[in-house]
Amino acid sequence: MSSARTSSAPRKSCVAWLLLRGHLPPPGLLAHGSEPTVRIAENLGFDDPSNFAKYFHHRTGTTPTEFRSRVRAPFAGSM
Repeated sequence: MSSARTSSAPRKSCVAWLLLRGHLPPPGLLAHGSEPTVRIAENLGFDDPSNFAKYFHHRTGTTPTEFRSRVRAPFAGSM
């Protein structure tokens, strides 16, 4: 038995569903992970990496690539 709300919703991965509801922090994946943003987008269930970039920009005010560069810049010369 399924409700009309869930049966009419577009299919998304569980991770994407949690991400869209604010339960998973994609900034952590970008700041601490080594995977390319394209792979992160795929793993989160986005069909097109540009949709992930648009979603991320909407939520954070910056693109995933800009965010990663900004977060990692202070630590770049420490190793």
